[in-house]
Amino acid sequence: MEKSKIIIFQKKPRLTDKKYSFTIGGTLLNHVTCYNYLGLTISASGQFDLAIKHLTDKARRAYYTIRKSLFKFNPPIKLWLKIFDSIIKPILLYGCEIWGPKFKLNYTSWDKRPTEMFHLEFCKNILGLHRNAPSLGCRAELGRFPLLAEIQKRTAKFWFHLSDTRTDDYHHCALMYRTGHPESDPTHYLVEKHQLSSTIQLRHAKVKEIVKLTQEEYIYDWQVKVEQINKLKYFYRLKTGYQLAPYLIKIKDYSKRKLLTKYRLSDHRLCVETGRHKHSWRERECVCVCVCVCTGRHKHSWRERELRLCPHCTERLVEDELHFLTHCSKYEHIRDNYFTQIAQIVPEFRQASDIDKLSYILGEKEKCVQLAAQYVSSCHIMRDKN
Repeated sequence: MEKSKIIIFQKKPRLTDKKYSFTIGGTLLNHVTCYNYLGLTISASGQFDLAIKHLTDKARRAYYTIRKSLFKFNPPIKLWLKIFDSIIKPILLYGCEIWGPKFKLNYTSWDKRPTEMFHLEFCKNILGLHRNAPSLGCRAELGRFPLLAEIQKRTAKFWFHLSDTRTDDYHHCALMYRTGHPESDPTHYLVEKHQLSSTIQLRHAKVKEIVKLTQEEYIYDWQVKVEQINKLKYFYRLKTGYQLAPYLIKIKDYSKRKLLTKYRLSDHRLCVETGRHKHSWRERECVCVCVCVCTGRHKHSWRERELRLCPHCTERLVEDELHFLTHCSKYEHIRDNYFTQIAQIVPEFRQASDIDKLSYILGEKEKCVQLAAQYVSSCHIMRDKN
């Protein structure tokens, strides 16, 4: 009896105990607005928002349980990605063939959904970044695509399964109903976009084509968006391809790898980031009892980028990644040492412009990735000491 409930499906769900009554053996069954059936939360409204939230919570608990046991062993990035894809993702995308198509291919709105927000949380976590680090950069560092791409693939395979003539009549009834009501069918967009047909013989090839097209569309969308983000202007210049960055594989030391990632994605403490706001003391003019005077002590105003100057040298330049790693006189002796070593490995390094040198000293070139990590770490440690 504890597992038997009644749901009345309607657009505006509400408890209707007085309107309907169902009994089993004289025992009155309870009316509920949601119920967990086969691991998926079914809501009376027909929406799956609550189901998505519950699946995300399950996936998050599973990940942090695994992380608690493995983190001390410093697993390589590739292993973390394998764990996510084989253990966490099946939990996160359970039933996505049903609830996933409604998101279509709108990546902007998808990034705000609990499923992708947790995926991004995972990416930032294994990279050692702050939660406010640029999401577009984090996914690109790992060569990851939004999970919406995987949902498109699974939905297409499910649609082919429903349209298969060898399946039972229930599948055909479901497909015919959905086909006859395109306005309420979330898969209609997918069917129209990729011209799916139940007569297609090479279905596996069609699914691969959908995956390839979806990834190409996302990369184009990514290039347009990342170019407009001022915080990622250097990252956009040094990132040569949408794939797992080589330094994430080559550098085994977690702290050095983490530092390199932070400077690549502007998740650091240089003045170009920490100097965004200036603070000034605010006089306590208001004596109203309902106002908290403590929270109003400071006023914050935006500081122009040109005013976020380097405090460690006299060059009066903005302390950004380019200045910190190629110009600042404070780290000149460190720079001379490592630049000489890098030039011995890659001779063209000497003739490269300062902005092109970032590719070498921020781990994009495999030949000198270890020296890059040591150089950035040395400069970072020296800056922290003061």
